[in-house]
Amino acid sequence: MSYVIQVWENPPMRALPSTIDEAISLLAELGQTQPGQNQKFVLLARRLMNRYPSLETDGDEEIPQSEWAWSEGLVDGKTNNAAYGIALNTGLLSEVQPFVVKEANALGLCVMDEQAGAVYLADGKALTILRPATSRSAPAENYEDVPKTRVLGELVFERLVPLLSQYGYRAKKSNRSFKCTFPNGWHEIFVRTDIDRWPLRAEFDIVSRSRIHPVSDLIAAVAMPELRPEDVKDLYTMIARQYTWMDEESGGFISRGNKEYLVHSHSEVDVVMQHLVMKLQTRLLPNLEKCKTIKGLDEMLNPEFGSSSPFGQKQGGLERIITAYLAGNPDLNKLSEAIYLAVQKSGDGERAIQRARRCIDYVRDTSNAKPQGIQ
Repeated sequence: MSYVIQVWENPPMRALPSTIDEAISLLAELGQTQPGQNQKFVLLARRLMNRYPSLETDGDEEIPQSEWAWSEGLVDGKTNNAAYGIALNTGLLSEVQPFVVKEANALGLCVMDEQAGAVYLADGKALTILRPATSRSAPAENYEDVPKTRVLGELVFERLVPLLSQYGYRAKKSNRSFKCTFPNGWHEIFVRTDIDRWPLRAEFDIVSRSRIHPVSDLIAAVAMPELRPEDVKDLYTMIARQYTWMDEESGGFISRGNKEYLVHSHSEVDVVMQHLVMKLQTRLLPNLEKCKTIKGLDEMLNPEFGSSSPFGQKQGGLERIITAYLAGNPDLNKLSEAIYLAVQKSGDGERAIQRARRCIDYVRDTSNAKPQGIQ
């Protein structure tokens, strides 16, 4: 599993961030620039590789996966971006992460470790999110300290209104949702409290769903001609449940499995909200922003082999085929074949197979794509 940390050099004549929020905003700002290669990144990479060589530089000797330091192979520091991402293997996280921070700080670089909720500044100071204790049973006499699930959902919604309004999302209190529209479609973000476990704890998670008009309209026209116009209008393209985009390991206030937020006391709410805001700003919202274009959507739905998408598959993967087709993805043939085979094995029935077949025939006939192995 990858564990990505971001390294950057603080802009000259600009004070170092004093809070996690300031660091997040600065990284978002730097993410919009490409100042050219920072040689400190290259020097850092050399120091890291000297200590932990990658698989690509170790000759023919096979290294057990538990001993991999870098989950994406070679670390070279090469980028024109103002920040450089380094993917760590969780098997050596406790050993490698402190070493990366130490070497980066020694070169005057800052490090954002969003999974840990920490920023390590070039001057040696650290900014962290305090975490609640991991105890957890709720004695009867303390039930009044456990938030009611409905009340917590309303509180989370209200706290998110100022943040999401800055990103163009309009709040709808009746179903605790936020909606952002753009020329190609819309995104919706929901605060869900589907499970009520009070008085043990309160739970909530964040789910988004999106409609990208060119993709959903073409899916409907090609694979679902039986749908009525009003049904096509409501056909959304993709969904992102919290467990698909939340890269936090379970523990503390993150559950196993679906990775919901778990709140056992009113005193934990502020810490949980600070963590949630950071994750929205560094994970979900940037991903949704990319999906406003077909090219960006293709990058998110169809990442490079071995990488996982933060968006769960919908419509049997039809959205992935059609998006790849509209984006001119060179791997359309291979992708179509893989999705078709997966649909055949899924047990979703003949209708799902037929819809996949229709999409594949369409992209083949209109782009000369001929997936191998599909009869």
